[in-house]
Amino acid sequence: MALLFLGGLYGTYRGLIANSTQMGEELVQSYVAEEERNMLLYQNVVKVGVTYLDQLTDQGLPMEEVSRRLFDYMDTTSHALSDTKLSLSLAMNGRLIDHSDLPIPDDYNYLDSVWYAQAAAVPGEVVFTDRFVCAIEHIDEVVAAAVSPKTGYAVLLNLHQENFAYRHRDLNLGEGSAYYLFDKNDHLLYASTPFSDVSSEQIEAYCETMRRSFNVQNGQDITDLNGKPRAYFSAPMSNGWICVLTVPRAALIAGMHQVLVSYVLILLAALAVMFFLLRRSHNLRQHLIRVSAMVQALCNSFYAIYLVDIRNERYEVLKQSHDSRFHLEKQGPYQEMLQAFLSVMHEETAREFSDCFSLEHLSQLAQDRVKNFGGDFQRISDDGFTWINVNVIVDQPLSRGEALLAFRLADTDRQQHSRLVKEAMAAADAHERAQHQFFASMSHDMRTPLNIILGMNQLSARSDCTKEKRAEYTREIDQAGRQLLCLINDILDLSCMEQGQLCLETHEFDLCQALSGHVAHFQAQAQQQNKSFTFHMDVEYPMVLGDKVRLLQIMDNLLSNALKYTLPGDSISVTLSQAGADNKNYLFVVADTGIGMSQEFLKRLYDPYARERRFGANSVMGSGLGLTIVKNLVSQNGGDISVESAPGKGTCFRVTLPFVHAKSAQAGPVPAPAAADYSLSGKHVLVAEDNPSNRDILTELLTEDGAIVTGAADGQEAVDAFSRSAPFFFDVILMDLQMPRLDGCQAAQAIRALDRPDAKSVFILALTANTAAEDMGSSVTAGMDAHLSKPVPIPVICRTLARLTAKRKSDQAENETKL
Repeated sequence: MALLFLGGLYGTYRGLIANSTQMGEELVQSYVAEEERNMLLYQNVVKVGVTYLDQLTDQGLPMEEVSRRLFDYMDTTSHALSDTKLSLSLAMNGRLIDHSDLPIPDDYNYLDSVWYAQAAAVPGEVVFTDRFVCAIEHIDEVVAAAVSPKTGYAVLLNLHQENFAYRHRDLNLGEGSAYYLFDKNDHLLYASTPFSDVSSEQIEAYCETMRRSFNVQNGQDITDLNGKPRAYFSAPMSNGWICVLTVPRAALIAGMHQVLVSYVLILLAALAVMFFLLRRSHNLRQHLIRVSAMVQALCNSFYAIYLVDIRNERYEVLKQSHDSRFHLEKQGPYQEMLQAFLSVMHEETAREFSDCFSLEHLSQLAQDRVKNFGGDFQRISDDGFTWINVNVIVDQPLSRGEALLAFRLADTDRQQHSRLVKEAMAAADAHERAQHQFFASMSHDMRTPLNIILGMNQLSARSDCTKEKRAEYTREIDQAGRQLLCLINDILDLSCMEQGQLCLETHEFDLCQALSGHVAHFQAQAQQQNKSFTFHMDVEYPMVLGDKVRLLQIMDNLLSNALKYTLPGDSISVTLSQAGADNKNYLFVVADTGIGMSQEFLKRLYDPYARERRFGANSVMGSGLGLTIVKNLVSQNGGDISVESAPGKGTCFRVTLPFVHAKSAQAGPVPAPAAADYSLSGKHVLVAEDNPSNRDILTELLTEDGAIVTGAADGQEAVDAFSRSAPFFFDVILMDLQMPRLDGCQAAQAIRALDRPDAKSVFILALTANTAAEDMGSSVTAGMDAHLSKPVPIPVICRTLARLTAKRKSDQAENETKL
């Protein structure tokens, strides 16, 4: 009902608009007719004047007499027309004679005028010029002129603003309407507007804007000088002039309000009637919605539903099966549908299905109103065999000649459960295999150096072991210990990476200097193994900010692999280049001409413990974790790694890493503190370590370097020893993190909290076998100055203390400068 109301209201509105548009067009056409009559009057005046001029010249009268008689004719005509403002002029013998005795300049030549050129082009015809500025009076005017075909003399009327105003004195416009007359070039000739306190210049400017709207269709809106909408209507005249009428839009649709009120009253009455009808139908509609929803839910339980017309032996598809093995038309003979079903069944199943669902049997079921008939059968599907359940529905809502066949999957839940169980078991097996492989590989790789250490230790303990043999065994033990330490460090690094706990430290360092020093060790090994080794660098900014240790760890793994998998006579090349002078990306390339890798192995190159098993690679020692760590380190540094390799042709690794250019890049490299910059001789060192062997080893090594060592078996003993000592007695404290009573972090916090002058300044270095990020964060929070991983070489301790001492001096100097 509301739509009908809105439709009727819209139709009425469109009708009013159409009627108002038609009315406006008819009105502007009436103004055109009036303008045509005025033009015809001026044409007749000029034509009669030209005819009279020809008669007078034929009589041979002098020019003065001709002009006098013509002007008498004009006086008589203007009185007859009640328009005394009309001004007639005569052009003959090169002179222009004006009826109003207007002085004509001596240099004026009417032959060069616009009006004469237009009139001379059509002798005997009256032409109307566009508005132009008169060369004599210097005011705007329009000229109606005609040239005699006999003599070339001309008669013309000068039409000014007052002439147009006089001819439109009886113009009848509607309230608020405006009328405009334009010439062929859209110059305003006359305007009648309702705008008050508006100058002629403003009217002229408004018309300038409105003339751009001449392509607007009649009836459309334009904006007037007051910013209000007006309906626009225009019509052309026979001479190309244009009449324009604008009417306020409010005046056109004034009757719309009454129509709207009527429609609202009708709508209210209709709504009152509809209210009672809606109340009666509401419950029925809700019931139908519930029934429809239940039917839809029931239909969703089946993947295909067919309506069978038993009497006419035809079927209709209500819900189509998406099985790709057959497709039924929307309607067709029942036998075609039955044959399509039978084509995807085993022969025995097909015979039973054909008997149970023949038209004769379906007809009997419909007559007996059997409510439950059907069963499960196995059919061929895209995935093999599928159990399907079919139901025949011949219930009351259907006629006795109709039946529904509904099909659904009988084992969807069972298949889904079985698939989930299989996927879970496969995932568990894969995890178990990966875990078993990890521990098996780790156990094997750890036992190898451990067996060497134990075996060599037994050999060196024999009474018949010579000094030379014992020295050789010691070297083997040291090498095996370092190999075991490297493996443990790799496992710890990999564990931290997998848990996202690997910390990257940012320091300023010379990239070229760091890489040159590190590569030199591998270059010496290559020369000992009779392998060619080249190293090239092309870097614009060597001073960068980044993690130097992790960079060298990446290069160490790549160069170690290059040495392992090359033979004497092969070549190894290392290249460092910068992507551009202003680019922060640095490219590291390690290439060799060694045994290479197969394409199959490249797919699992970065898997933990992945090793190439081809002939020539099995004898190479390694943990199989190096490239996994390299991949993770490159990714965490925001870089990229790629590899090219082929069996017998060698391998090329390309690593791209971003480094921020250090501000001091132009000032030259700042050398890192060396171990020699700090001497332990005479220094008092407090060693807190709960393991006696580790404590004894560290005490012995420190003593050899001249340090005076005080031992503590746990954190509490360390706090007590520091508390009993004189201020500034201890120069450094080496603190194990995992100790009984008080652990390392608790002991460090207790020492820092003591009320003594050296509690805040004494160096405390954390010693731990765990490099996890949380341990490093905890040690910093507890007030420790550095975090070192066991076993800690004495030079590392010295370098760390040298760096801390240099930093403390730099901070003190900076503070003094500020003061």
